[in-house]
Amino acid sequence: MKLNEALRWRYRRSGSESDLREAIEVLERSAFGWPARGNLRAALLIALSCTLRQRAERSGSREDHDAAVAAADDAIVSAANGVNHTEALSTAAAAFLLRFNRYKAPDDAENAVRLTRAALEANHEGAAAACFFLERLGSALASRYSVSGDLADLDEAIRRSRESADLTPAGSIELVIRLANLCHFLTLRFEATGSGEDLDDSIALGRQGATLLSANDPTGPLVLTNLSSSFLMRYQRAHDSDDLNGAVTIGREALRISSPNHPERSRQYGCLTSALMLRAQRDTNPDDLEEALSLARESLRSTDPAHPDFPRSLSRLGHALRAAYQMTNDLVYIDEAVVVLSAGVAARPNTHPDYGSDLSNLAGVVRLRWEKTHRAEDLKAAIALNEQAAAKYGAQHPERARCLCNLGNDLRIRFAESGNRADFDASVDAFRQAFEVESAMPSTRLQAAVGRGRMLARDQQWRAATDAYTDAIDLLYVVVSPTLRRSDQENILGTVHGLAADAAACCLASGDRRRALVLWEQARGVIFNQELGFAEELRRLAEHDSDLAEELSKAWEEISRQPPRRTIESTLSLVSPTPVSDSQANEYEKEWGRTSQEFTRRLTQVRQKSGFERFLRPLLSDDELAQAAEGGFVVAVNVSQFGSHALIITPTEVLDPIALPGLTPDSAREQVIAVLQAMTNSDAPDRSATGHNAGETTLSHALAWLWDVIAGPVLANLPEVEHNGPAGRARLWWCTTGLLSFLPIHMAGHHDTRAAEVPKTVVDRYICSYTPTIRALAIAKRHASALQTSGRTSHNSLRILAIAMPSTPGESNLPGAEVEVESLQVQFPGRVTVLSGEAATHDAVLRAIPAATWSHFACHAHVDPRVPSQSHLLLADHRQRPLTAAHVAGLHLEHAELAYLSACSTAQTTAQLADEVIHVASAFQLAGYRHVIATLWPVGDAAAIRHAQHLYRALTEPDPVDPATALSNTTRRLRDRHPDIPSLWASHIHTGA
Repeated sequence: MKLNEALRWRYRRSGSESDLREAIEVLERSAFGWPARGNLRAALLIALSCTLRQRAERSGSREDHDAAVAAADDAIVSAANGVNHTEALSTAAAAFLLRFNRYKAPDDAENAVRLTRAALEANHEGAAAACFFLERLGSALASRYSVSGDLADLDEAIRRSRESADLTPAGSIELVIRLANLCHFLTLRFEATGSGEDLDDSIALGRQGATLLSANDPTGPLVLTNLSSSFLMRYQRAHDSDDLNGAVTIGREALRISSPNHPERSRQYGCLTSALMLRAQRDTNPDDLEEALSLARESLRSTDPAHPDFPRSLSRLGHALRAAYQMTNDLVYIDEAVVVLSAGVAARPNTHPDYGSDLSNLAGVVRLRWEKTHRAEDLKAAIALNEQAAAKYGAQHPERARCLCNLGNDLRIRFAESGNRADFDASVDAFRQAFEVESAMPSTRLQAAVGRGRMLARDQQWRAATDAYTDAIDLLYVVVSPTLRRSDQENILGTVHGLAADAAACCLASGDRRRALVLWEQARGVIFNQELGFAEELRRLAEHDSDLAEELSKAWEEISRQPPRRTIESTLSLVSPTPVSDSQANEYEKEWGRTSQEFTRRLTQVRQKSGFERFLRPLLSDDELAQAAEGGFVVAVNVSQFGSHALIITPTEVLDPIALPGLTPDSAREQVIAVLQAMTNSDAPDRSATGHNAGETTLSHALAWLWDVIAGPVLANLPEVEHNGPAGRARLWWCTTGLLSFLPIHMAGHHDTRAAEVPKTVVDRYICSYTPTIRALAIAKRHASALQTSGRTSHNSLRILAIAMPSTPGESNLPGAEVEVESLQVQFPGRVTVLSGEAATHDAVLRAIPAATWSHFACHAHVDPRVPSQSHLLLADHRQRPLTAAHVAGLHLEHAELAYLSACSTAQTTAQLADEVIHVASAFQLAGYRHVIATLWPVGDAAAIRHAQHLYRALTEPDPVDPATALSNTTRRLRDRHPDIPSLWASHIHTGA
């Protein structure tokens, strides 16, 4: 025995296979020389079984696995209820469990559970042994669950593992292992039930275990692999990019510190490969993709085809190849993916719990190949595979929803190709069933509801389509949680662009214009409405429950801070060569988690109160419609594949919809592309000097098109009113969807008719503004009324902050910036605070803004095409600390009146997120500014000066006007002087009340 122990100890240090071989030979000679029954022989057989298990883990030899089981069985007989009986039972359970993990024979899992229960019942050695047997029982039950799918086994595995961890002394190495197991079992239950609570609990326990790791701890790879897997799953559920980055960081470290023969090696490859693929696709990062492909191929090369993990390695490579195809469009990748995933399905028993997932994954790549080649047999095969995959899961299994959603999409495609009514019906039903799996990820259910709505709309089943879209919009507010980072919210919303337009079009087609506006408003500006509406709803809550309102407000402030990215840097310290403690980053991660949970808990409490069921998910009220249209009209323009319309809102009613047959998503896209190309391709530094050129002609044609298809029909249907507003023109607010937000509807017209009695132009007949949402306009008007009542709008209280960047690091000079600021100082002597050049830093500007009533920015701006909330104004330190839209939106300004953004494209967002109205201009509105002047495209220096000087002059005349009227007068004046150069006068817009 002593020699065996010494040889095994030396093996653990050296890894020498000869030490193991000699240890086994020593025990075999010794054990079989003793009588069949007796404690000494039992002890030798127990040691032999353990040593054989050690070699089996290294070699994977079936012979060693079988010999370990046989030796343990003999030990049970030899012990015969003696002092070694309990240990023999436990050893046999371990041998069966190890063999199960290799070969997945259900009987081995069954025997492991039976023998561990017997060992637990026979235990008389105290709490330490009980902890061990509870841990072993949890593992055995989880293994049996993996082949049986019986959730009762997994529930008991979690319960037993918790009992084991609770009884284990704090700080011990045993606690690390037990927390790691519990972390893994909770993620398994999350996969089966969709319980977000299990997933959060798993991460908390995994982090706790990771903080207990010491240098070169052999449990490190297991702990970190489980934690990486949990972060990955939470990203797939909640789409928080920090979770994805954490999965990559931790996964890399788990792989680095493990040996090539580590039993968790396959899972380590899997977690890291999956995380890298998701990040590669999310960020279009070729380096992540290359690393994922390399790891997947290495995993496959290092896995024995006879090993149970071989099908998983094939699946892993298939996923990576699919991601490579989606990023490169190279058919070679998708062909190889089909071959690899087909081999994975063939290698997996059809009774295996992952068989359905394998079928679904294969269906996905076959369908992708159909999209490239249009071979009918591929689409047919994809449908058959998804049908088989869905049938492998129970009615409420989350994976069933994913399979059904994929099936619905495949059937939709085939219906579009063939017109077969059976495919239509089957597609709608698949989407319906997917939506009804309540345990599925909310994002999957959202996609299913959208898919069903679009199918029904194409069949002109308008009411049924509207109901499906309503389900989708309700889920939108679940998926886009306020606790998510802004960039992650944007990423999700980009996947459902057009939802608001299609839902409204279906309502209008069914004759319900009121519901159309409600759904249209709900599904647009989701982030904007959450942030803008929170203060309003909080005040209403405070009238009913001031304590709950205060608690929710504190949690909201923490969530809204949107601090610099909370990376999982602490995970690097978790595996450092020195004993670890919670780092500052780790503490922040914990605090963020507590804050998120606290906000969610308080929000749930609020929504349980009568009258607050839709808190932060408000329905547009009649009062808000009336308030929005007070003093003029609101025109909501909807562009949809199912029909485009305009809705005119007056202070008393919503008028009948105006059909706009010339307006389609495709025609709007063509105009946007033409205008943006024309406005960004000019070589002239200042378009005022370019004269009449191709770009100006393109823009003039776009303005005429806007009149013909939108503005002309709208103005023809506006009620007759006394034009007693400023300059004899009434007020009009435009609220648009999709790509129309890129176009200057306020300047639509045939401007050669400007002198006619009834000109075919908008600007000559109405003073126009824009509003991101109808509700935002109603709120702005309520605030404006309150300010007027308090007398805080007087010029006597005016304080102006002027930011000038005549030279900017890495950008062209803007000499006109100083001219704009000097003009302000002349027009408003003693009221202007200037931050110019190097003094205009991120921090200096944010410190100065709260004291100002007006803010004027004369600088460059940058539009972030991937994350619009990261669009920013270019200040002196923009390379280190850009002043982003997210930073500005987080301000809460009480005295803000006017923000003039004399910078390029500050009202421009991205096509995918056009309905969210996320840009620098909207950020200033969220911060509290009632009026925001911004631009739709780049504007030359001289033109910017003229606009600013004319507008401020109009605001200070003896009979001053409001900013919207001042801008309208300025654009008309410039238009009259340069009618053939619309780029000079069509870019500036007014947003607000």
